[in-house]
Amino acid sequence: MRAGALAAVCALGTLGGLAVANAQDSAATEAVKARQASFKKVGAASKAIHQELRTSSPDAAKLHTAAVEIEHAASVLESWFPRGSGPEAGIKTNARATIWTDAAGFSAARVAFAREADNFLKVLDGKSDTAALNDAAAALAKSCRNCHEDYRRD
Repeated sequence: MRAGALAAVCALGTLGGLAVANAQDSAATEAVKARQASFKKVGAASKAIHQELRTSSPDAAKLHTAAVEIEHAASVLESWFPRGSGPEAGIKTNARATIWTDAAGFSAARVAFAREADNFLKVLDGKSDTAALNDAAAALAKSCRNCHEDYRRD
């Protein structure tokens, strides 16, 4: 009888462990999906900015909408990378492990991105000329590329 009870307790413990592991896998999968969806929005906003700036008369409203999307993303980007949502989770992600192993570097890259997103919006709201907008957009794009080089797999 005792052996049967012990086996039952062990089985329940194993099932409980599997349930916790499945919940963690599910949370990591959801984090990666949310992160990817958010970055698609950032990419679309960035594309909108660059398309507008290529026109002879950029639409300020379209530029503003895209700039606000990017600025918001920059302010919450850090939350898109919870521990356990990287390559170690066994989930398909372009996030490199260095996001977590070089947290200070990733934070600095995120801060640079946020600074450039804020700057672009200020230049835009300041009714600057197209040259100033192009310069601010180029700096913003560079901050994206810098982060991708170190923290994203292609």
